[in-house]
Amino acid sequence: MSIVPVIGRELRSQSRQPLTFLLRLAGAASIALAFWLAFSSLHPPLRISNYPAPSQQQDFQNFGVALFGKMNLTIFLAIWLLTPLAAADSISRERRKGTLPLLQLTRLRPWEIVLGKSFVHLLRSSTLFLTMVPWLLIPFLFGGLSLQDLRLALLLDASALFLAQSAGLLASTFSRDWLKSVIWAEVLALLLLLAMMNRYEIILDRAFTNGAVPAVSRFPLGAWRPPQPIGLWEHMSYPNGFLEKRSALLGLLTSGDVEYQNQNQWFTGVYSLEFQSAWQRLWLALNPQGKLLWRNGAVTMLAGSIAVFVLAILLGAAYVQRSWRESSPGAAWERLRLQYFTPKYGVSSLRQRLSRSLSRNPIGWLHHYSPSARLTKWSWCLFLIGIETFFVGNVQDLYTAQAGLSFLLLLGLLFSSTGSFRNELETGAFELLLVTPLREGQILLGRVGGIWRQFLPAFVIYAAGALFLASGWTDKTIGPAAVESVLWTALLFISAPFIGLYFSLLRWNFLVAWIMASFVALLLPVFLRGNREFGAPLLILGQFGVAAFFAWRIRSRLQNRLALSQTAREANAA
Repeated sequence: MSIVPVIGRELRSQSRQPLTFLLRLAGAASIALAFWLAFSSLHPPLRISNYPAPSQQQDFQNFGVALFGKMNLTIFLAIWLLTPLAAADSISRERRKGTLPLLQLTRLRPWEIVLGKSFVHLLRSSTLFLTMVPWLLIPFLFGGLSLQDLRLALLLDASALFLAQSAGLLASTFSRDWLKSVIWAEVLALLLLLAMMNRYEIILDRAFTNGAVPAVSRFPLGAWRPPQPIGLWEHMSYPNGFLEKRSALLGLLTSGDVEYQNQNQWFTGVYSLEFQSAWQRLWLALNPQGKLLWRNGAVTMLAGSIAVFVLAILLGAAYVQRSWRESSPGAAWERLRLQYFTPKYGVSSLRQRLSRSLSRNPIGWLHHYSPSARLTKWSWCLFLIGIETFFVGNVQDLYTAQAGLSFLLLLGLLFSSTGSFRNELETGAFELLLVTPLREGQILLGRVGGIWRQFLPAFVIYAAGALFLASGWTDKTIGPAAVESVLWTALLFISAPFIGLYFSLLRWNFLVAWIMASFVALLLPVFLRGNREFGAPLLILGQFGVAAFFAWRIRSRLQNRLALSQTAREANAA
């Protein structure tokens, strides 16, 4: 078959990619995280005299249940996060290198090109899945689980793998730039994840409607029971908002929701504290017909995921057939660009501001001189306002979303700073920056100032929303807590660009550089903040000290031209 050489070529190419090995390291890190989460969940509430102490065997079984749920949760999240990233550069890489037209000159048809690429990247993503799956067998050694849990986990994780691969493949087909492919891959993956959650909710609701065990605990023996069917959310505690409902569905998808349940034996007054996972609660609440509907629904989800994957291959092949030739944008696109991206109001004022910015900070000017840079700047503001407006109907969702917006904003700032010098290093413009009259400190502070200016309006909107939501409460601790959160975010906002810029000069894989920068700039300070031994002054001094250290390292690399020498070594090796 003509597709076999494409698969062999892609296998040899991907075997040399550092991301292939980093995916396995990410899988190992996810397993380690699952062990830590399992240990953290084994904290029963305060025992009273009516609660008998669990035996040692029961403790082992509880740990096995918790470990299985947390492992399946980390595997599921790793699939949705890493698989689209691994497949996001399958077709777009051929476009950038100019080898896609060469593939079209062969006997290969477009669907064979896309199928060969998708097969290799699915195989590479499957190595992540297959590396982590054997660890799911470890909890069975502790007891408390059944094989039906393992079968259900494999079905749902395989469905997630095909859907996540479809998101990465579509994003890689429709985009040429690597960064845009990654962003679109994660956006499509999020949409497919929400669709998978909605379908799973329908399956469980149908299983409870047609196969739920009668709720004996709600009615005394021999009492009348309502004849109407009880659905999923009537049986369980109904979530109060969009985010809470999606969080509950994620626990039902992965069995990652594990907790202690109070069991009251009727007419005896004896209470027992039983450790259960989400799936164990569902197995106990369903009769054989409901369990069959649940398993059959998982099988249909896997079949639907495979169908979506095949559809993604066909859509990608159709787009490759139509757009494999490199051509300039059409006249219609040029008219749209001139209509919506050409300044019409305050043109002279805009030119004066850009001219002053170019004279004052020419390095930072590169961050906002183009329409796309200004669009990115104000898109962050629109995103924050849109999220707050979407969740304004539910107070609990609104406060949960507001708490996560600062984390998303800082991740976006690190994303921009980590990719800051990469374009200059790839195009050779970085050498021109170093031969200009600008000194190394001016280049560093200019770029940091440009990043601050790009994200400052979004940070102001976040801070205003956080302080407004904290006002009006009778509890006097909410206001100071909100002010402390805003000040802590401001501290990270100031120090994070230095860390991201340092990793942008290391010429690592972009995803690895971004993850490492996020770990150093965000996760480590948050972990230290949760430790009561470190006071606020010590944390502030430590964060500024870390920023100063990375600024010194950046200036040293600029003075010694280490980034240029590393680029030359990579070019010679290639």
